[in-house]
Amino acid sequence: MKYVPDNEYLLNDVKIKSDQTDLEKDKLYLFVRQRENTRILGFFKFHLWMYNLSRPDSKENWLKRTGEPPQIYNQVLADQSTEQLLTYLHNKGYYHARVEVNSHINERSRKIDLKYSIRTGEQFRIDKVTQLIEDSVIRNLYDREYIPKHFRTGAPLDMELLDIERDSIIRFMKNRGFYHFSKPMLFIEADTVNKIRKGDLTLFIRLPEANKKDSNRIYSPYNIEHFYFNILKSGTTSSSFDTINFPRHTFVYPGNLYFRPNLFLRMNKMLQSSHYSLGNAEHTFEALNRLRQFRFINIYFQEKMADADTSLLNCFIDLSPLNKQAVSFDLEGTNTSGNLGVAGNLTYSHRNLFHGAEILNMKVKGAMERQQALMGGQSLDFNTRELGV
Repeated sequence: MKYVPDNEYLLNDVKIKSDQTDLEKDKLYLFVRQRENTRILGFFKFHLWMYNLSRPDSKENWLKRTGEPPQIYNQVLADQSTEQLLTYLHNKGYYHARVEVNSHINERSRKIDLKYSIRTGEQFRIDKVTQLIEDSVIRNLYDREYIPKHFRTGAPLDMELLDIERDSIIRFMKNRGFYHFSKPMLFIEADTVNKIRKGDLTLFIRLPEANKKDSNRIYSPYNIEHFYFNILKSGTTSSSFDTINFPRHTFVYPGNLYFRPNLFLRMNKMLQSSHYSLGNAEHTFEALNRLRQFRFINIYFQEKMADADTSLLNCFIDLSPLNKQAVSFDLEGTNTSGNLGVAGNLTYSHRNLFHGAEILNMKVKGAMERQQALMGGQSLDFNTRELGV
C-alpha cells in the first residue's frame, strides 16, 4: 500500500442494499460520488495493480498512465453520496426514505468497505389531479384527445415519470400543429402537505411573462406551406444551382438532378397532414435515411413572415448525396487441409442506378489453390481455380 498515505484507507468495496427491489441498482450507483478501483472479471483490480508497480519517485511513466491511482476513502464524498441518494429517492416518491452508510475497516491491510443501506418506506401516490390551462384551444384539445399515462390518480408520485409525461404532452401538441409549444410553458406542482402517502398534482400550461406578447402566435396551430429540397454538393457556388418547381415543392440542385422528384414526394410523410407535425417530420427523416443515398440529412422550419396574421411554415430539407459508385478489393490467404491458396473479392456498388434510389451490388470472387493427388503411388501437384459472381 505504498500509495496510501498514513492514517488513510484504500476504498476497497462499495455496495448498495435496498429493501425495494423495483429500484434499479445501476441508477443508484450513479449517485455514489466515490467508487472503488476498477475491477477486471469482477474481482481483479488490474489497473490499480499496474499503478502499484510503478516507482513512487517517478513523476510519470507508462505504468502510471496505464494504471489507476488508488481510491483513498473520503468521508465528505460518502456524506454527499448519502444526500444524493436521498434526493433521488424523494424524486421517486419515497418521501420517508432513509439512507445509512456503514463502514468496515481492516486496520491490517488499511482497507475500508462501505455499504449504503436504503429503507424506502411506502411510495407516495397521486391523489387529486388538476389542470390549469390558460388557453381555451389548448385546454379543449387536452381534455378531448390527450390520455395521460403517469399524470393520473393512483399513479406513483415519481418526478422522473412526470417529466416523461411533460415531454409526452409537448410532443402531443407539436404533432397537432403547435410549432412553438415548449417545455417552459408547462410545469407541474406537487402538494403533499397534510397528506398520508399521497399528493395532489396541478398541471400548469401558461406562457412565461416574457412571452405574453406573443401569445397569439404561440397558441396558434401552424400549417406547412412549401417544401424546399436542397440537394447539396461540395465545391458548388450559389450561382450554379438550378431549380424544379412542383405544387408546394421546390427542388434546388447543382448541375443535374440525379433523383426523380417523385421519389422525394413519396418520402415526404409531412404531406399526410395539413398542419405541422413533429412526428411526420421524424418519419420523413427516417424514410430518407432508409434510402441509403445521403451522408447528411437535415430538416428544419422557418416561419413565413410575409403576413403577420398567418401561421405558416416553410420546410427546408438539406440532402448531401453519397458517391454514386464505389469499388473495393480485398485479398486473403486460404488454407484447406494444408493446401495453401489465395482468394480475392472485387465489389462494385452503384447507388441510384435508375434515378430512383436503386442500389446495385456486384461481387466477383476469384480463388486459386494448390492441391495434391495420389495417382499410381505418386504425388501429383496441380492448381484449382474458382471464379464466381
